[in-house]
Amino acid sequence: MPTFLAAPISGVKNLKVPSARRCVVALALVLISAGLGAGAPYRAQAQEQQGAAVDRQSQPVSVKLVVESQTVQSGAVITPAVHFTIPNNWHIYGPNPGKIGLPTKVTYTVPPGFSIGEVSWPPHKSFEQPGGFTGYGYDKEMTLSAPVQIPDKLPPGEKFEIQAEVRWLSCYDRCIPGHAKLSKEFTVVAQ
Repeated sequence: MPTFLAAPISGVKNLKVPSARRCVVALALVLISAGLGAGAPYRAQAQEQQGAAVDRQSQPVSVKLVVESQTVQSGAVITPAVHFTIPNNWHIYGPNPGKIGLPTKVTYTVPPGFSIGEVSWPPHKSFEQPGGFTGYGYDKEMTLSAPVQIPDKLPPGEKFEIQAEVRWLSCYDRCIPGHAKLSKEFTVVAQ
């Protein structure tokens, strides 16, 4: 029997229940996700932003939307990126966080007629978490980018916006969910 399963319940055949430790971890993650645990005040303080980070008092991780240039040519491919700055001892999770943790998510929104590729993930690190679990994610800094194809024949002077909605869970001695809405405006220039 795997170590995370307890013995069968007396009088009930073929029913196994998770260990107490696994139940506590699962409950904590549910409460954090629902905004009912220690992260609740921080979720309420999550800010909608135009391009820069959250308040360090409520969320230790800062995020910003970075681009090479805000002037672009019709038909070009640009690569907007969400950059995370993560303080010492803190980490955020990758797309597959391990047995506990929540995946970091970036959802880009582009205007009609534009196309966007897959989000590019850098190699992750592994780290030990409470309960002896291994987590997978990032510390210090991390950038998630995606290629955006700008339609042909946009007239010079045309403006458009690219948005990124970002969700993450930052952890050290506690875990704090983070959320930001970022955007950048671009102007089409002549070729």
